[in-house]
Amino acid sequence: MFKVEIIGNIGQDARVYDTNGNKFVSFTVAHSEKWVDNQNVEHKETTWFSCTMNGDGGGLLQHLKSGKQVFVRGDGKMKLYEDRDHRMNAGCDVRVREIQLCGGKKEDDDRPF
Repeated sequence: MFKVEIIGNIGQDARVYDTNGNKFVSFTVAHSEKWVDNQNVEHKETTWFSCTMNGDGGGLLQHLKSGKQVFVRGDGKMKLYEDRDHRMNAGCDVRVREIQLCGGKKEDDDRPF
């Protein structure tokens, strides 16, 4: 296991699910990087993180919507997955220990949960 810190955008609205009587919140976060190579060609690479948080999300769940920028800290585990174009990619599962909403009103969105 390793520690992960991510700033990225939520890919889909978070959802709550129940496993053996325990509730969890599940959502994905995409972190994208852009760069220009020596031939002046622009590249973009996106890494997807599958995030799981214990509990039902409380008041935070309503803010975990597609496109919202978040900071996530937690424990990571690497995985391989096949994308829509049938290419193999690396990703990461994250057990969320801390999350902060980015942007918006400081008193509402920058508090840790």
